[in-house]
Amino acid sequence: MISKEFIIKNWFIIAIASILLFSAVLRFYNYENRWGLAYDQAYSALVARYALDAGALPLVGPFSSAGPMQTGGEWYWFVMLGVIPYQGSVMTPWIFLTTTYLLFVLIIILLGKELISKKFGILLGILSLISTAQIAQSVSLTNQSPLALISLIAIWGMVKYVKTEKIIFLFIMGFAVSLAISFHLQGVALLALVISTLILGRVGMRGILSTLTGLFIPMIPLLLFDIKNNFVNSRSMIQYYLHDQYKISLDVLGRNWRTYAGIFWPNAWTHIVGGKSILGYLIISALALTTIYKFFKREINKEWQIIITSFIGMVTLLRYVRTPLYDSYVVFLHPFVFLLTGWVILLLYKRNRIIGFSLFTLIVVFSLLKDIDEINYNKTNMAADEGSVYLKLLTDKYPNQKFSVYAHRYEVADKNLILSLFLDSKNLIDEEGMGVGVVYGTESATMLYPSIYGEVPGLRMLDLSSSRASELKNSEWVNVNPRQIYTVTEEWYTK
Repeated sequence: MISKEFIIKNWFIIAIASILLFSAVLRFYNYENRWGLAYDQAYSALVARYALDAGALPLVGPFSSAGPMQTGGEWYWFVMLGVIPYQGSVMTPWIFLTTTYLLFVLIIILLGKELISKKFGILLGILSLISTAQIAQSVSLTNQSPLALISLIAIWGMVKYVKTEKIIFLFIMGFAVSLAISFHLQGVALLALVISTLILGRVGMRGILSTLTGLFIPMIPLLLFDIKNNFVNSRSMIQYYLHDQYKISLDVLGRNWRTYAGIFWPNAWTHIVGGKSILGYLIISALALTTIYKFFKREINKEWQIIITSFIGMVTLLRYVRTPLYDSYVVFLHPFVFLLTGWVILLLYKRNRIIGFSLFTLIVVFSLLKDIDEINYNKTNMAADEGSVYLKLLTDKYPNQKFSVYAHRYEVADKNLILSLFLDSKNLIDEEGMGVGVVYGTESATMLYPSIYGEVPGLRMLDLSSSRASELKNSEWVNVNPRQIYTVTEEWYTK
């Protein structure tokens, strides 16, 4: 039996273990119905799987939704790490991603301990534990998802530098920020953290060089790609930032300060932590008033000055981004929201214990209620189910056969990519294998081939084996095997 003395002595370790256990429950509960499988996720998994099989190293990542440009290949490296443990399963990269969200909880606890105290660390751990946005994002294999952890590491680097003045932590901060940019362009906003640290931290020349070195290294894969491909990516980025982005009006996006600050952010905040929009308004109002009060009293230390100013800078920058804003577009701000929410709760608690504890209780209760809806997703994972059905159908009907997957005019591409992914997980893809493709509709070109599964006019899987690859290409059938997906991502400019 565990003694009272043991619990008192080891309360921090026990609290961390408990928080991580409950975090795992909320993130893995009902997992088979919640892991997100669609076009983008299947695409990333196929690129990663082929890269591992071929011993290749992707230099660029997915194309940006903002324009014809790509980020660095580090996103695919991340997915490759998730595939390595067991290539015979489709789900392993998703499980790997979800595990990194448990690591996020641990690191933010340790960061809170570093910033203020062990109790503050536990407070931050609880806030991240109950975060609906973290739970939802942890099963979405998209290149925005790792940014929460990477952003947190950047903040940790800043805090450690301010406390120790060791320039290695500036390198870590710069490296993390650049890595976030390499994963997804929303990471560019984290440069506000770098600038705030260099200015408020009064960093010398050696520190600036260390930061710049950290910023440069994750850009090397993208630079190598550009050198080999006539700087096509750099030219596309310049074209977008100088010209193309202005083709989209902020008015069309509804991006004015009134809706952005008054509607988007309270809702986004409570999706990250809070559960109810009214709490979003309350937390943001309390944060603004507390910050102003502490500023005039000169009671904000350097670490919190940098956190607050960089957060304001990032929120301001995000207001002028000319793309629609979704919950996934503020993933890099998750650690800032947890830190600032925890800071407000702590300061209110010190001022008035009842008010501080009441706010904390409301946040926990309403967040958990929202979490229950999130994890009790009662619909089956239709995409994964379809992939499993197609896989079983083909292996039962054509034993010892390998396949080559095609999409007609790249339509119904998501289903064909998922089919390719499931077949590849069982090593059943071969460039010379039996041609198959999923179609929807009654186009004359697709009526030439017999159905393996399904009926007109619904979704059908076709047997394309009567045509050669060249004939299929001439009939607008696009091959979506892992090798072709990798090639159009990494070698599109030359091939």
